[in-house]
Amino acid sequence: MFQSENILEISSLTKAFGGLVAIFDLDFTVSRGIIKAIIGPNGAGKTTLFNLISGVLSSDTGDIIFNGQPVTKYKPHQLAERGISRTFQTVELFSEMTVLQNVMIGRHIRTRKGVLSVGLKLPASRREERAIFEKARYYLDFVGLEEKADQEAGNLPLGQQKLLEIARALATEPKLLLLDEPAAGLNETETEMAAQLFKVIRDEGITIILVEHDMNLVMNVAEEVLVLDYGRKIADDKPEVVRSDPEVINAYLGVDIEYA
Repeated sequence: MFQSENILEISSLTKAFGGLVAIFDLDFTVSRGIIKAIIGPNGAGKTTLFNLISGVLSSDTGDIIFNGQPVTKYKPHQLAERGISRTFQTVELFSEMTVLQNVMIGRHIRTRKGVLSVGLKLPASRREERAIFEKARYYLDFVGLEEKADQEAGNLPLGQQKLLEIARALATEPKLLLLDEPAAGLNETETEMAAQLFKVIRDEGITIILVEHDMNLVMNVAEEVLVLDYGRKIADDKPEVVRSDPEVINAYLGVDIEYA
């Protein structure tokens, strides 16, 4: 089957809340196997866009094509099953559950056995539960949290909680991973480690869309940068082009967005 070079295609996407238009007539594409960043001032519509792509919100008009299929009306769990996973600005974990259990919850979307089979502890369901356990351990190791597996998630420092949320998202086996401000609240060392992790995830064949305010991080990991201002696209190009775009600089009120 022919696969488009684009894993995601957005066309004429609009979302309003009452009289406030958060996303207006937006068009852009995301190529397979890259890291694409979405940047813009506060209130630019970045999180609203993530909510539309992940099914948390429904659009007023426009189309979202994922992996060649229209998905505009799909719910979050349906999109997760098809290969879109995400993290959130504010970490959303089950704080009283263990680190390992949090990742296992993400993995359960790939289970095939029904409630009856699990309840009766049939051999097939036990094998599947073991596979979930092993996969969860794998993704914890992938993000460097294997030694924290038995700790309560709520006891982890912020940086490790963000890694845990990424591990849980990866456990769903996404084709497209949406990361909403993953470096917010991290120190410089943690941010550098996160940047390396994002590149490793990309090299595993997972496309990443990154919403982030840390311009050093964006300019060092992203192959393409989409810039929003009041829900409109004002730039969509390579980082070196975007950072010198006069309209982008103006949207940031003259702030120098070049990276170190």
